[in-house]
Amino acid sequence: MFWQSWALMNTFAPTWKNEDPPRKTAPVSWFSASRIHLTSNPRQTDLIVKGKWPLMGANVGTFWVFLSTQRGHRLVLTGPAHNLEVKNIFWNKHREIELISMTAAEIHTILCRLTASNTYRRNRNHLLLSSVLTKKAPAQKPVL
Repeated sequence: MFWQSWALMNTFAPTWKNEDPPRKTAPVSWFSASRIHLTSNPRQTDLIVKGKWPLMGANVGTFWVFLSTQRGHRLVLTGPAHNLEVKNIFWNKHREIELISMTAAEIHTILCRLTASNTYRRNRNHLLLSSVLTKKAPAQKPVL
C-alpha cells in the first residue's frame, strides 16, 4: 500500500521510532488519501496522499502524489505545502499540480509538470503580499 512505500517510511521513520513504545511502521491514521485521475484515462486511478497529525506542522503538511502503473502506484512527487491544487491544464498528457505555501508576507507557489521520465518538475514563484495589499481599489461613486 502507498503508506508502506519506501519514501514515506524513510521520511518519517524518526517520528514513529521515537514513540513510546516504538513503532515499526507509521499507522494508516497518520495519512489521508484521495483517488484522482491525473490523465484523461478514466481507468487510471492515481493517488494524492497528505500527512495528518503528527506528520504536519501548524501551516504546512507534506503531500505525496502516486501515479498508477502496471506494477502498482509509483511515487512521482513529494512536497511540503499548505495546499495542493490539481489543475485542469495538461502537460505531457498529465494534469499540472500546484503546491501553495504562505507566510504573513509572501505567497509561494510551485507549479509541477510531469517530465518524460514520469516525475514532476517544479517551477517556483512567489508573490509579496505587500504588493497585493497596497494596490488601491477602484474609486466608487458615493451612494446618496
